[in-house]
Amino acid sequence: MTTITIDVTTEDIAMGKPTNCHACPIYLAVVRAMPHLNRFLLDVTGVSVRYDRGRLASLPESAQDFISRFDAGQWVRPFSFSLEVHE
Repeated sequence: MTTITIDVTTEDIAMGKPTNCHACPIYLAVVRAMPHLNRFLLDVTGVSVRYDRGRLASLPESAQDFISRFDAGQWVRPFSFSLEVHE
């Protein structure tokens, strides 16, 4: 298992679209941090990232809270979190 730091930037937030899992700021940040993998999905509940033929990585509570706030149109700010992934 590998730990990857995911940095959600101001640019990710500006480009993000609420309730669109492929335009979520966290999705954009994960894609940037893991370019060697070709497919990501944030699940509907926003609690995991599905990648590389169905593997799952759980999102920490801070990322889940970010998604809830962003989708509700509330103010969010850049932040970082760790994601445990299988290589």
